[in-house]
Amino acid sequence: MQNIIIIGAGFSGTLTAVQLIRNSSGQSINVTLVDRNCDMGRGVAYKSDSKNYFLNVPAGNMSALEEDPNHFIEYCKKYNKKIVPSSFVSRAIYGDYLEQLLSDNERSLDGQVVITRVFGEVISLSAGNGTTPPSVTFKDGKKLTGNSIVLATGNYPPQNIQIFDRTFYLNEKYANDPWQLKTTTIFDRTVPTLLIGSGLTAIDICTSLLHKPGNEKIYLVSRHGLLPQSHRVSLPTYKTDQFTKPILDGLKTLRAQLRATRRQIHIASSGGADWREIINSI
Repeated sequence: MQNIIIIGAGFSGTLTAVQLIRNSSGQSINVTLVDRNCDMGRGVAYKSDSKNYFLNVPAGNMSALEEDPNHFIEYCKKYNKKIVPSSFVSRAIYGDYLEQLLSDNERSLDGQVVITRVFGEVISLSAGNGTTPPSVTFKDGKKLTGNSIVLATGNYPPQNIQIFDRTFYLNEKYANDPWQLKTTTIFDRTVPTLLIGSGLTAIDICTSLLHKPGNEKIYLVSRHGLLPQSHRVSLPTYKTDQFTKPILDGLKTLRAQLRATRRQIHIASSGGADWREIINSI
C-alpha cells in the first residue's frame, strides 16, 4: 500500500487528495491529510465566512475538476439560480464547494483508498534514506511515516515592512498579515486607515472596511500607484486544448513556457483576440 502524507488542506492539498481518490485505478493508497486548522478544504483564501470577499476569477473558470468545467457552476445553482459563468461569487461559497467536494469523494471510497484527516502542526520532515522512509514530525512530538510527502502549505505570511524603529511592529494598530483572525479586529472606519500595497488584498480589506460603521478615509500606498485591472465581461473563447496542450505540455522550463505564452498572446492579439483569453486558458 502506498502511504501519502499531504501537508496542508487548503485548495492545493484538498484537490491533491481528491485526485488521488478519483485516479487510484484500483491501487491501495492510504492518504493522510494534515492541517493545523479544523477547516479542511478552505485554507487561508477561503476560510472567511464574510460575503464581502469575492473570487477574482469568474465562476465559469473555477471548476475544481478539469474534466467537468461546469462543476462549480452547477454547485452554485443549487443555492442561487441567478449565478452564471460570468458571475463573481464570494470566496466563502468556494470554500463550501471545496469542503463538499472532499466530503463527497470521501463517501465514494471503495476501500482501495483510505483518507485520514489529521489536525496538527508539522514542524519538520525527513526525506528518509535507503533504510528509513520519509517522515514528518508534529509540534507535539508525534511522527508519521509515508512513501511520499506532498507539501501544500500555501503562501507564507508577508514580511514586516523595513523601518528603522522596529518597536513599531509591536503596536496593536499594526498588522502585517490582514488574514490573521487576531488582526482583523483592528479594522475600524472611525479612524483613518493606511494600507501598504494596492493589489487584490488591499481591495479585499477596503471592501471589508466599507461595510463597517464610520466614514474616515482609507489610504493606499504603493510604489506604482496602480490598481488591479478589471475582468472582461465575456468569457474567454480560447479552450485549454487549443493552447496549453500543443505549446505548454512539451516545454520543460518556466522560461520556455513564458516565451510560448508571449508568442501566443502576440498571435492572438494580431487576430483581434484579447490577451486575457490566453492567460485564462492556461
